[in-house]
Amino acid sequence: MSREEMKKRAFFKKKDLLYILILLIISLLLFMMMKISQQKAGETVAEIYYDGQLVKTIDLSNAKNQQFHLEQQTNVSFEIKNGKIRFVNTICKDKLCEKVGFIGESNQVAVCLPNKVYVKINSNKKSNHDIDIVVG
Repeated sequence: MSREEMKKRAFFKKKDLLYILILLIISLLLFMMMKISQQKAGETVAEIYYDGQLVKTIDLSNAKNQQFHLEQQTNVSFEIKNGKIRFVNTICKDKLCEKVGFIGESNQVAVCLPNKVYVKINSNKKSNHDIDIVVG
């Protein structure tokens, strides 16, 4: 076999290897960007409203287990535990807000009507409980 025939039969050429290397680098960069965006997308936030006004925002993804009350309404206390929040020790007649328990999934809401306080959960991570469509 002559040299020319061997060049024609070569499976990869130097230029082909360069293209493959560039594609691998681009793929690796895209994969890393996707992983970083997924980490940022996992934030879950509790928004606490008093008398219709947002008074406190808590990142439940990073919050420590604790109990606290609002400066605007000391009749209401909250507990944060394992990335979820609930009403505790409220001063109201029926204590329905406490019976709701912990909330931490996207779009969940707990309300204490006598004290004009409610908590809404916002999350940009996908939940198995999210409703995609209602038919009927």
